[in-house]
Amino acid sequence: MKKISFILLLVFTTAILVAASGTIKLQDNPAKVQLLEKSDTGLSIAYAVDELQFREINTKEGIFTELNALNYTTTNVTGLPALPLMRQLISVPLGANVTANIISSSTKVINLDEQGVLYPLMPRQESVSKSANLEQLPFEVNRDFYNANMWTDNPSITVTEIGMMRGTRIFAVDFVPIKYNPVLKKIEVIYQAEVKVAFSGANFIATNELQAKTYSPAFEGVFAQTLINYNAPKVSFLRYPIGYVIILPDNFIAP
Repeated sequence: MKKISFILLLVFTTAILVAASGTIKLQDNPAKVQLLEKSDTGLSIAYAVDELQFREINTKEGIFTELNALNYTTTNVTGLPALPLMRQLISVPLGANVTANIISSSTKVINLDEQGVLYPLMPRQESVSKSANLEQLPFEVNRDFYNANMWTDNPSITVTEIGMMRGTRIFAVDFVPIKYNPVLKKIEVIYQAEVKVAFSGANFIATNELQAKTYSPAFEGVFAQTLINYNAPKVSFLRYPIGYVIILPDNFIAP
């Protein structure tokens, strides 16, 4: 009898664990973020989201559902839903105005209840240090939003200037494929999109001069890995040798 009870308890517990997480299939095509083309006047990016993962989380304010997409981070407005966000960094010519538009997309509306998502989507929380006492921290949730019949208003695509690094002007392209309505318990998902980023009014002479002046081979690997449209300036490596100055205390030097 005890053995049967244990087996039933194990099955029941497993069922709860399975119900607390899952996957929402969006399409059969694989997920991707792909640079389609690039030029001096802009670039095109293709996005595809194949599925979403979710899991339930117990909090001080009740149970919420964390929603994720592979390799995506999340939106960062504290108290509002943390929705999947893909950020790509690009290099932009000096003086250029930058615009980004979705030129084609495929969208579907999903009823979360039908997918096993029974609780509201998790609100974004403030970043805290690892040494912080989580029990003493407040749980941030914007009740005005969660109690309203309204959709999140994050733009699906935005461009933001980040700054300059070694003569290269850097922008972020942010893609947020999901909008959420907490009362309707629905999400609207862009599962495929093509985005056009355009540069207008660029000063290419000033751009080339600054890159030539500040060029360093030591930064090539960083730029190549982080900027999806980076083109190395045409600068001779022989003109800019890399050297090191090593300073040691006297007792490190052999007599």
